[in-house]
Amino acid sequence: MDCRTPIHARRSRTAPLAALPAILFVLATASAPGLPEAGGEPPIRFDSEIVRLSVEAGQLTVEGVYLFLCHPGRQRTATLFYPLPEDSLLGEAQMLALDCRPFAGGTDAWEPVPFESTPHRPGARWVVPLDRSDSLVVLARYRQRLHGSYARYILTSTQAWGQPLRHARFELTLPRGARLDASSYPLSRMAAASAEEPHYVFETRDFMPPEDLTITWSR
Repeated sequence: MDCRTPIHARRSRTAPLAALPAILFVLATASAPGLPEAGGEPPIRFDSEIVRLSVEAGQLTVEGVYLFLCHPGRQRTATLFYPLPEDSLLGEAQMLALDCRPFAGGTDAWEPVPFESTPHRPGARWVVPLDRSDSLVVLARYRQRLHGSYARYILTSTQAWGQPLRHARFELTLPRGARLDASSYPLSRMAAASAEEPHYVFETRDFMPPEDLTITWSR
């Protein structure tokens, strides 16, 4: 996709999360995005991510904060793709918002990033600016309908970057009275969680996920 292709902007309505690292994006190019170009570093790297998953009223809401390391001057923009889960056990997923700001300082206002849905694969294609800072934080939010007590968050696309995430944290909130039955990663009950509002967390470093995050729960 030409980075100059016009796409419709959609303004975020979500409240900003804490300015913590996060990422799960794949460059919409034929080459692996994490590999250096000939004679230098790649123009952008996926550094780390923090993702919050909330299950309620038959739907999953995902809010992620993603950190990119950029090389200003190499190129002005990069076209990225944010994949959404496509699973026979899940309903339709919809990207709600993408916002970004420079990571340094963490005081700049969030700016909406134009994006468009992709026709042949669930997800959002968007253009990220690389000339604002040497690090860029992106806030993403999407929602997916659930058919039952099962949800999935895509992690395996990280492999396309060719290097592990420096830091990753995943937080899960289940409906009141629910309990976690199984997870593809070791989600632990948070100490502050109550029986009515169960919260779980998995945090790791140097993370190259071999599979997606899948969860099942019951009441």
